Amino acid sequence: MSGILEIANENSLNKLTAIDLMRISLFLALQDFYDLIRLNQCLPRRYKTMSTFQWRPFLEQYSRELLAFSDIRAKVSDDVIQSIWMGYEPAAAEDIDELESRIGAQLPDSYRQFLETSNGWRSSGGSIYEIFPTRKVQWFRTNNREWIDAYLEPAKEEPLLSIDEHCIYGDNQDPCRFRLEYLESTLQISEEGDSAVYLLNPEIKTFDGEWEAWFFANWLAGATRYPSFWDLLHAECRSVIAMREEESRRFHSEY
Repeated sequence: MSGILEIANENSLNKLTAIDLMRISLFLALQDFYDLIRLNQCLPRRYKTMSTFQWRPFLEQYSRELLAFSDIRAKVSDDVIQSIWMGYEPAAAEDIDELESRIGAQLPDSYRQFLETSNGWRSSGGSIYEIFPTRKVQWFRTNNREWIDAYLEPAKEEPLLSIDEHCIYGDNQDPCRFRLEYLESTLQISEEGDSAVYLLNPEIKTFDGEWEAWFFANWLAGATRYPSFWDLLHAECRSVIAMREEESRRFHSEY
């Protein structure tokens, strides 16, 4: 690449050969391609078809795990306990269309399919008490200007975090190190629980159009981030299972 740049610097345009021009054009095209990847953070292809997201069996398992906790059972109706289903009826197609029209964006497949399976969710355990039905979903900035500013204002003089640093997932992720300006663009899909909320970030997408999903909480001083809503809710289920197993270990150690 440095050789190509040297050609552009050392030769005027009228002295460039056809091969030189082809090399420069290829270089610029590659630069545009890599810039597009960085800006959209197109992650490796994982979700090949709409059928990939098998929400119903997963949510049935999730319901069983949640209802194993007495404090959650105490907050739901007998019908929920008997049906072993923490969700609701599927969202109608017109409800999802209305939501997309209202926010001016097409929903990512994993979240859309979740709504097609259950139009909201009663509790995901711990800090989130309700995942919104379609009628309640809105941009986070609509009702949370002060919350956003509380993060943006103190960081005005700080250098911008790179996309590569933001897009670290898994054990090496630091919830405090994320691109704060993305808060302005996130979609709020849950109520504000224990100073925590679920957000979808359309600024970061996979090749298949999945939006980055956040568990954003003041007590984290940031957001735990996942490549998709599918990944976020699976991580939440694993946390619920871990809590149940820990409670069981404590119980058996005491008796």
